[in-house]
Amino acid sequence: MIIKAAIIGTHGTFKSTLVQHLGGALKEEKAVIYLVQEIARKCPYELNGVDIRAQKWIVSRQYLKELEEYKTFENIEDAAKKKSSKDTPRIILCDRSTLDAYIYTQELCQRQNIEMPQWIPEIISDNMPTYDCLFLTQITPTSLDDDGVRSIDPEYQQTIDKMLRKYLAKKEIKFNELDYKPIEGIENPSNSDYKKLREAQVEHMVEIIRKKWKK
Repeated sequence: MIIKAAIIGTHGTFKSTLVQHLGGALKEEKAVIYLVQEIARKCPYELNGVDIRAQKWIVSRQYLKELEEYKTFENIEDAAKKKSSKDTPRIILCDRSTLDAYIYTQELCQRQNIEMPQWIPEIISDNMPTYDCLFLTQITPTSLDDDGVRSIDPEYQQTIDKMLRKYLAKKEIKFNELDYKPIEGIENPSNSDYKKLREAQVEHMVEIIRKKWKK
């Protein structure tokens, strides 16, 4: 069985960290994992709503990478069935989705008053049904880290978050919102607080994905 999952959300919400820990937890469940890591960090163009070429590059690369990995797993699955071997869960785990890239593109086009390339929304419409699980992150009290790649402007971060949630609601896309109760009411969560939060979130995501492959 092939399951495709993605952790989505605005930048600075620990998606990459969650993806790494979720992948490790799923391996302990004897699943075969392939991580589609964040594409944006390899982009040759300027990010953060500056250059439309960056968004074209990210959307196309993300889409093609996901297609490539799904096809690889399909070939492995077919070979396993011919050998009558045990049905091993194979999980494509994405750090962001094509939808994230679309939202950043939409924000750029609206702000710069330029037309979005027609092929981008077509790709999103085609690709969104391929995700079996979507996990949505939230903005936390921790300040954005200046990693030299993503914007540290909190207003930009919040704008992307609102636009993403609006799209999910408008298109009635099913997703699992991650629980942040362990740090609710804590003004400045410590590393220990975030560790407990991450462990609880990973456990919850594993449970949801496990149910998918045991159907």
